[in-house]
Amino acid sequence: MVQKNYLVAFIFVFLFSGSVFFLGYFANQTTDEPSEEVTIRIIARQFEYEPENITVSFGVRVKLILTSADVVHGFQIEEYNIKNVQIRNGEDTIVTFVANIRGEFIFFCDVFCGVGHADHWGRLIVV
Repeated sequence: MVQKNYLVAFIFVFLFSGSVFFLGYFANQTTDEPSEEVTIRIIARQFEYEPENITVSFGVRVKLILTSADVVHGFQIEEYNIKNVQIRNGEDTIVTFVANIRGEFIFFCDVFCGVGHADHWGRLIVV
């Protein structure tokens, strides 16, 4: 009879301790999903982006709404692996990413859009 009581007590303590451990473990887990989102509209036109400089906070989800005012343009931010984005006149192109790298990054047109194409770039600043 004594052994049975010890066995019941052991099982109870084991289950209770395990429950406390798992509840504590999962309560302290964080998700990689940012709680804040910022939306920025960018208009591309020959040889410029408007706005040219974008500043966002570290850790936020960034939603870029890109449109062209004239011809087809491209959009690329190498450090965020954003490539081959085509921006067409009259259409919204959506690009989303999490700003999880601090610094200043160049975004640029990667679709030839005329003689001033080399000057078609802007700056993303993550603070």
